[in-house]
Amino acid sequence: MNVAESPRVTVAVVSYNHALYVERCLRSLMDQTVQPHIIVVDDCSTDASQTLIREFVRRTGRPELFTLLLHQQNIGLPAGLNEALRITDTEYFVYLAGDDWSLPSRLEKQIRALDSAGEGAGLCYTDCLRSSASGSFDELLFSEIHSEVWLPHSPDPYRDLLLRDNWIPAPTVMFRTAALRAVGTFDESIPYEDHDTYVRIAARYQLVMLPEALSVHRELVDGLGRRLFFSGSHSWLEGWIRMELKQLRWRSDLTPQLAARLRVRAIRLYKMGTNDELAAVALAAALKASRRFDPTGLIYWSLASLRTAYKKLRATYGPATTNERDRST
Repeated sequence: MNVAESPRVTVAVVSYNHALYVERCLRSLMDQTVQPHIIVVDDCSTDASQTLIREFVRRTGRPELFTLLLHQQNIGLPAGLNEALRITDTEYFVYLAGDDWSLPSRLEKQIRALDSAGEGAGLCYTDCLRSSASGSFDELLFSEIHSEVWLPHSPDPYRDLLLRDNWIPAPTVMFRTAALRAVGTFDESIPYEDHDTYVRIAARYQLVMLPEALSVHRELVDGLGRRLFFSGSHSWLEGWIRMELKQLRWRSDLTPQLAARLRVRAIRLYKMGTNDELAAVALAAALKASRRFDPTGLIYWSLASLRTAYKKLRATYGPATTNERDRST
């Protein structure tokens, strides 16, 4: 590792109960061919992660390379990333889950790619290796296992990220720090923050892709992605709605299709009964953007609005007591 120069990249390692894996992640950053500043954000792990992190830093003999943000209360992944980003003073910013790791040349190659692309490039990503919980490699790369959505050469990545799906593997991304801050950092209302962030970057900046796999994603059975990314998850659905609301009028050529998708998602969310207020807001925005009479959409907007108002009244005044019910009869 070249230690002669100040770091040009900050890597935020985000850890939650990664005691079995976090040392390999940190070691992979110490083994990089360029020196990063490493911010470790542990979000109140209940295992031995924080002790292991402190011990790893002590053994390196290079405490100046690290900033430790070891939480005593859980604040969530996006808030932890924003905390790390606020104290980042390098040109480039990376975040890596504590159970993933990077190959030694990863940071150097991505810095070189973003330098060559210039300030119009907002992020660089690569293909990704995959491993089991034990660390053994799968024979298929991310691009191969997700070939149905893999679009690294899309002529319109903003459109395809928004209207098709996210194909960018999070463990591989390097951001230009100024670009990330310019689009508003990480949205703390969306638990899986990566897709929303890529869409906002793609709306204003170029995306750079390196075809080789330079990072490793450890696929855990109980990982955050497994808990969120399934069709029955209201968190997954709410995240899509929040992302689409922000983009609804960004490009007029996409507005009709996006409004129609938002309408469908909002009705699904209303039927789940988990967030009527968001469903009502999304339906109102979709109806306004579509500029056509939609009786079904109006009915669901009315129902969501009424149920929201009812829940707010109950929260303010509480359920009627037995005596109050008796007096009303």
